[in-house]
Amino acid sequence: MTRIDWDQQLFKKSTRSGGGTDSNCLEIATCAGRVGIRDTKDPVRAVTLDVPAGVWTTFVTAAKSGEFAH
Repeated sequence: MTRIDWDQQLFKKSTRSGGGTDSNCLEIATCAGRVGIRDTKDPVRAVTLDVPAGVWTTFVTAAKSGEFAH
């Protein structure tokens, strides 16, 4: 597996995140069939979670369907 330099990728956050720098949000970037996930509050030092794109899609689908709402 090729190591992705996530510092060189363009991260985006949801338009529903409310804006501002104090938001509790995640940012994502995609590269080579993978998704990098980092904390918006500290993007420079944030540790990026790197998952296959299919895993991210499954997670988002489950979250939208309310699977994690208990």
